Amino acid sequence: MATERLREGLTFEWRAERHTEAVLFGVGDGRVSPEFASRLFELSAAARARRARLERRLRALGAGPRLAAVPPYLERVDEAIEVALASTRASADRYAALAELSRRLADPETAFACELNRIGAEESALVLEGLLALEVDRRARLGEEAGPHNQGST
Repeated sequence: MATERLREGLTFEWRAERHTEAVLFGVGDGRVSPEFASRLFELSAAARARRARLERRLRALGAGPRLAAVPPYLERVDEAIEVALASTRASADRYAALAELSRRLADPETAFACELNRIGAEESALVLEGLLALEVDRRARLGEEAGPHNQGST
């Protein structure tokens, strides 16, 4: 029963990482600068690496990942980063719980994989926080620049 909970938890995280990966990859298009896009693609690759680690552990536990729906396209860059940030923070917390469950089940390999993913998710969340702040600042500056033009035309 506990092993099944572990498999379900790992499968859930696999889907969460797939979602984060797709959101970050989708927002790294022409709406942002090449440098900003590069950071988003790096974070997407980090989510893919965490997902691959989960796949290996699921296979070792006799399970495989389940299909995950591709998230909808988000128009606003800041909204996409917020979604990825919230998902990444939640994943970090869940990885800690999965690592503890793995230890109780005497599965040090899965515990180690979950700890690596937790650390990776926490690091990604810190970068996403910074990118979100930059994007919010950029949008605010664009709003300020558009403000005087709009006021002059009315």
